[in-house]
Amino acid sequence: MRGLNPNGLRRAAPATIALAGLCLVAAQPASAVDPCTAAGGVPGSDGPAQTCTFTVANSAGLPAYTFAVPANAGAVTITAYGAQGGGMGTSTGGKGAEADGTFSALAGQTLTIVVAGAGNTSTTGGYPDGAGAQVNAAGGGGGSRVSAGSLLVLAGGGGGAAGAVSNGGLGGNGGNAGAAGTSGGGITSGDHNQFSVVGGSPGGAASNVAGGSAGNGGHTVGTCNTGSSGGAAGTAGSNVGGGTGGFGFANNSGGGGGGGLFGGGGAGSGARCVTAGFGTLTSAGGGGGGGSSFVDSSATVSHINDGANAPQTGAGAVVVGYTPAAVPNLIKDGGFEKPVEPAGNTTITAPGKVGPWHVTTGSVDVAHDYWQNAAGSQSLDLAGLATGAVAQSFALPATGTFTARYRYAGNPDCGPVVKHLLVSLDSPSWGSPVTATKTFDVTGHGLGNIGWKGGSISFPGTSGDLVTLTFADQSGVTFCGATLDAVSVKQTA
Repeated sequence: MRGLNPNGLRRAAPATIALAGLCLVAAQPASAVDPCTAAGGVPGSDGPAQTCTFTVANSAGLPAYTFAVPANAGAVTITAYGAQGGGMGTSTGGKGAEADGTFSALAGQTLTIVVAGAGNTSTTGGYPDGAGAQVNAAGGGGGSRVSAGSLLVLAGGGGGAAGAVSNGGLGGNGGNAGAAGTSGGGITSGDHNQFSVVGGSPGGAASNVAGGSAGNGGHTVGTCNTGSSGGAAGTAGSNVGGGTGGFGFANNSGGGGGGGLFGGGGAGSGARCVTAGFGTLTSAGGGGGGGSSFVDSSATVSHINDGANAPQTGAGAVVVGYTPAAVPNLIKDGGFEKPVEPAGNTTITAPGKVGPWHVTTGSVDVAHDYWQNAAGSQSLDLAGLATGAVAQSFALPATGTFTARYRYAGNPDCGPVVKHLLVSLDSPSWGSPVTATKTFDVTGHGLGNIGWKGGSISFPGTSGDLVTLTFADQSGVTFCGATLDAVSVKQTA
């Protein structure tokens, strides 16, 4: 019954209570910053960890994305995925790398983001730095990158693949980022396997200080000459792609292009050679080498998955995530936890206090494990022996936008079924208060399942404003009013 504690004893008489403040963090940290502010990005979560994912590849006509890191961001984690090299027939392009870095000093900075494109299945390399290829060969994938004045994270692209030839071996596969491509296939000719045709060799893998070596062209017998080698690798220290695959000189296969800084190399072309007495001898081009990856040394944590562990297929991607830095709660003892009251309900009448909270009208009950609290062991019924209200004042530490968050429900012991709560914030320097009203239907709820809901109200303020936050029951009852717990006020912008 309302008015009795779980032991059947009458509530304690009204009292004035003093208390030292205890700050409680709201269930979800306040943040008014959209976690994804750039075109092409997709918000991930809007809770303690905020993410923005970019999956739309850039092109020569599409400018780089930008992402403004909020001023209240703590550690920022950047994950980049390089693009896959192009495939040809059954020959596969190399996979793009994954590169991760966590940075502690990026708050307030603007990131420039380039999402790499995959290598084309014809001859074109992926944007921005995948190398092109020759006939019957695919281009390398581009490298995705994020910078803030200087390069922070880059994930290399995979090498392009070479196509098979009509009566010869399979083309060379492109190398994963950080790995060499594979050789093109050759055949043996003649009844006694006296002669062999060797496919073009692959482009070498790049490192973050040097491009991979170019592959050599394939060899045949007779009057046919060796195919050309793959194009030169990317120059050390430059943000360029790998070399273009070699062309089948004198109808012989070309070598794969070396992986570059930081895109993949292109594959070499295949060709055939007609040799008197031995018919047509054919060899396929070599696959392009994979590009390199990079994480700046300023990262507190870094990791690269490339080579056999390179994960990315198709176009690249970039994910930026951050955790908002701890924001001070301007409210003291938002959970009404001190002093600890006896089990049940203790009534506090105006002008009494509940710790730093002032009971401004009527009376309120401090409920100690009387029902399921939103947090801690104590919460308030805003109608004790009369409809009541509590208030707390605080000074704004800066100019900006602030958000008050709280948990509310209703005392299910007695009517009315629908409880009403008024929330208001006011300051002498404002022209009018900021208010919000909430209702709560106790139907289906009991002491073990009171049904707490989350509420919030945002307001602009100026540094030094003295603001008073008030919660008032408006259920029109003597007791069994709206309930309150877990109050916080934090700057959100």
